[in-house]
Formats: sequence, structure tokens, C-alpha cells
Amino acid sequence: VPAGYLRKVTSVKKNGNEYVFTTEEVALTEAFENLDVEYTHKFDDTDSTGRRALGIQVNIPNIVLYDEDGNPSTLYDQLKFNGGLMLRPEFDVKIRIRKAKLEYAFLGANMGMDVNLSTNFGGKLTGFSKNVKLYEQILAAFVIPGTPIVITPTVSVTLGADGSISAQLSYTQSSSGNAGAYLQYINNEWSTESKKDLITETDFSGFAGNITAKAYLAPAINFKFFGSDWAKVSVYTQAYAG
Repeated sequence: VPAGYLRKVTSVKKNGNEYVFTTEEVALTEAFENLDVEYTHKFDDTDSTGRRALGIQVNIPNIVLYDEDGNPSTLYDQLKFNGGLMLRPEFDVKIRIRKAKLEYAFLGANMGMDVNLSTNFGGKLTGFSKNVKLYEQILAAFVIPGTPIVITPTVSVTLGADGSISAQLSYTQSSSGNAGAYLQYINNEWSTESKKDLITETDFSGFAGNITAKAYLAPAINFKFFGSDWAKVSVYTQAYAG
């Protein structure tokens, strides 16, 4: 079963020569008397495109995010981006069950990233707000060793900007760091936490005029357990370009 199978039979009915089994989802504490799991899964391009790399590369090839008059031949009212980013998503899980009782659980998602981006603002853009999904990929599902737990991850990247500009502006930006979120069970209580640690360097090569605007890249990674919307971990962050 692609999304994993952890269910129990609740009834069996015979219909002629066929048997109909009714099942329902079952907790790990019903399936395991004792369980110890500690596992980290890192992703790369082999999970999506079949190419080996240190991470997942997303290119941004001279994308015009916004063009106020809709005419590509006029450049004074465009917002253009060029560059790319490398994502290094990974998933951590720790589970400890003793005598059919959950003692400890840790479900965490972390996403390392390196961003290199050049941006060109046109001379006049008023009250704009625009975003576009650059990349979305369902990665290969993986099984937590020693369990029937199947994790289905999806990675996406959104590019966006909003504000008003009466200026000529071009600059380059590089960012690197990590964003993460986790769900933890300890001392009979569940807790959640998120974190973000990004370092950004910006080099302005030209500026003239007034600007009240921001531009951002927003990578995200979502994990689903057994393909269920109620059992998932999400990491989302914005790397501001200005």
C-alpha cells in the first residue's frame, strides 16, 4: 500500500464465496508492545528527478514576477528575479513504546537552504501584490525502519512581492540557514516548536527614488503520515529579498 498500512479488522462478512473485511486505523501502541525508533531521512534530487545532488536545486531564470502594464517590451514597470536556491530537507523521528504505552515521541522537519538572487525593480510600480509558486514536487515516500509508518513529503517554493515603488533599484542577495518545526511527546504532554536561523547579505548596485516594498522566497516542506491530512508536519519560512 503506497501510503502505508496500519489497521485492524473490526468485522468479517461472507458474501457468497467472497469475504468482506472492515478495518479501521490503529495506534502504534496497539500494534507494538515495545518499540524503539530513531531515524533521520535526508532528501536530494534522487527523490524527485533521479539526479544525484547535495540537495534539491530550484532555478529562478529571469522571472518577471510583476509587469504593471502587461507589456514585456517596456522594462520600467517590471519586477524581475534571477538566481536559484538549494534546499536540503530532512526528517527526524524518535519513538519509544514500552508495555503498549507511548513514553516518548519526536517528529521533526528541518530545511536547510542556500539562496542566491538578483533583483531588478522598475521605475514605477504602484500598489502591487503578486506571488507565484516556482516549484512543487512530491518526493518519494519512505518507510520508517522497523515500522509500517510511511512518510509522504512535498516540497514547494513560492516567490512573492508587494508594495509600491517609484525608483530604479537593482541588488543581489545571498541567504543561508535553516528552518524547522517539530512535534514532541514527553512527560505525558504534546508540545510544538518552530525555529528559523537565516543569515542574509545584500549588495545594492543602484538605487534612485522611493520604495516601500518587500520581496521574498518562501520554501516549504510538508510531511504526511499514511497520506492523512490529520497527521502531518509542516515547515514554512520566508527569506526576504528586500
